[in-house]
Amino acid sequence: MWRGIVIILFVATFVGAMMPSRHVAPEDGGANTSTAPDDWGSGEPEVTSASPSYSSRTASSSSDGTSTSGGTVRLTRRPDGHFYANAKVNGRAIEFLVDTGASGIALSYRDAQRAGIEVNRANFYTVGEGASGPVRGQVVRMDEVKLGHETATGVSGIVMDGGTQSLLGQSFLERFGSVEIRGDTMTLR
Repeated sequence: MWRGIVIILFVATFVGAMMPSRHVAPEDGGANTSTAPDDWGSGEPEVTSASPSYSSRTASSSSDGTSTSGGTVRLTRRPDGHFYANAKVNGRAIEFLVDTGASGIALSYRDAQRAGIEVNRANFYTVGEGASGPVRGQVVRMDEVKLGHETATGVSGIVMDGGTQSLLGQSFLERFGSVEIRGDTMTLR
């Protein structure tokens, strides 16, 4: 049953991430916030780690469209209409498409290798169904994921056999108190 739920969540996230997005700012100037179900892989037998743990760290700055100060991370919308963040997975910088509609983290095969995550394509299984057929992947555990002042340890996610863009979803974004989009700026606090 859990595998079916994971497949449904992955397909919805994968298809949603591939669709062009258009943002209309709220007329009242209020914040757009988002919540989603639990992390992918909860209940999957391949993931035997305890729940993720989180801590705040000192903020940092970068010149890639991501700025941090205090407990705030600001991302600038790119011309394709999406927000991207350079987060660290196991200490290695990975560029993620920030997907507030995704429940978990999905890594490309290449990014998983860069982060030192052991992935064996022989262990891949169908994790979803896309427009061009089955989507294969593997549930994995990341030792550490860090963006700005937020660090999570023991995070599960999916490594995709196809695709080149990693996705950062709610299993990490929920660590911030708010996710706000105004115009071309996403602010994580």
